[in-house]
Amino acid sequence: MPLVPPLPLGTGAAVGLLYRSSSIPSSFDGAVLLDITAGTGGQKGAWVQLYDSLPFDAYGIVLVGGSTHANTVNSAALLDVGVGPAGAEVVVFPDYLWGGNLSRMVVVPLFIPKGSRVAARMSCATDSRAGKVGAAFIRSPIFPFSPRSWRVYGVDVSNPWGVSVSSSGANPGPVTLIGTTSVPHNVILFGIQIYTTAASASDSRHWFYVGPNSTQVKQVWETATNMTTGNDAVLHRFPYVPVYWPLPSGTGIFAKINNGSGQTTTSRNIAVYCA
Repeated sequence: MPLVPPLPLGTGAAVGLLYRSSSIPSSFDGAVLLDITAGTGGQKGAWVQLYDSLPFDAYGIVLVGGSTHANTVNSAALLDVGVGPAGAEVVVFPDYLWGGNLSRMVVVPLFIPKGSRVAARMSCATDSRAGKVGAAFIRSPIFPFSPRSWRVYGVDVSNPWGVSVSSSGANPGPVTLIGTTSVPHNVILFGIQIYTTAASASDSRHWFYVGPNSTQVKQVWETATNMTTGNDAVLHRFPYVPVYWPLPSGTGIFAKINNGSGQTTTSRNIAVYCA
């Protein structure tokens, strides 16, 4: 994928300066994020505009939100980010796991040219499910590289909400393949959600690896989530951030989880995003 190198220091841009979506108030809160609605039959809903015309070249986007959750309702969801005029949006960040609740924050290196219109759309396991989305755009090249588009692994027809990864009782479960790269990549992001509606409460740690097979791997990231009792609400303890790691074509990307609450087997659905 084409990558945009950072500008040299001293170009006049404040490193890390964020600009919120033009229609979002001053705070990232579930009450003020933009409403987004899934389609039916697992299809994406209507595009929701995040910015009508960026006033600068953006080198990344911070996404906040998720699908709304309730007991016994399957709120597993996928979010697309697209660039282009209304009715002609091109997806540049596809199928990010968006289900569970509004606690998710993901930092996405992504080059979006000045003047671009940016929008998002969502699908959900439950028809017409409501969700929220907010965005802030990073004005300065704070990342080693900012790709122009991303590729997803682990989300497909057979696993529309991600690959299921389980603990072994209260212990870490097996190292599970999420996907194998089909082209070389330099950047990795991970996504986590759950779509069972009858799960026990659990605090889980998640480990992520790359390598040729499940017994020859190197750890590249670790995070934690919590799930509340009796519904599919996953609380995301930490932001999802990019990992810069060269991945040749054919590299396996793996995950394992445990149940830190010391209870029975728990599971999460996981996907990986590469550029």
